[in-house]
Parts: sequence; structure tokens; C-alpha cells
Amino acid sequence: LAERGVRATLLLAANSPFRHAVRADVETKYFRSYSDLDFEMRTALSDAAFGAVIHAAAVSDYRLGSIETDSGETIAPGKKIGSRTGLVLRLEPNPKILAQVRKY
Repeated sequence: LAERGVRATLLLAANSPFRHAVRADVETKYFRSYSDLDFEMRTALSDAAFGAVIHAAAVSDYRLGSIETDSGETIAPGKKIGSRTGLVLRLEPNPKILAQVRKY
């Protein structure tokens, strides 16, 4: 798009193997997580008018909701966990970014 004179903003995973192949005239924002991508997408779409959005990123469908012991005790952030403690990770679904684009 940039080759044709179209102003483009690229949201790219920070660990993308294509990171060094991006043209200098393309505004690039990097993300590491679902939350980062959601923030960058929300910011970009609220700050400027776009004629099109091409969304091809595969980001996490889930995020960590809580950590519990086998017995059901919720582990608070920063709490030390015994090395023999069995853990249960509760995952929560992330909203689909594409479904929210019109609201941004």
C-alpha cells in the first residue's frame, strides 16, 4: 500500500520475523500481547480516519483468569507457591478484536 502512496499503519508482533522487512515510510506499532494489540488498534482507529482495516494477526483467544491450588485456594499475585503444590490455571476468553473494530 505504501508503494502506491497510501498512508499505512502496521501493527506488528514484536517478535515477528518480518520486523526488519518493514519499509521506513510505514508507521509501525509493535505489540506483545492481546492487550497491547487491542490498545494499539483502539488508539489508531480513534486517532485517525481509515479507509480500510486488514486484520491478519492471530492473538491469544484466552488470558489467565486466576491461579488456584488443587484444593481450590486462589493464589494472590506475588504469593510464594510451594514447589510441590499442584496448580490449576483458570483461563478466560478474550473478546474478539475484529468484532469490536467498529466501536473503536
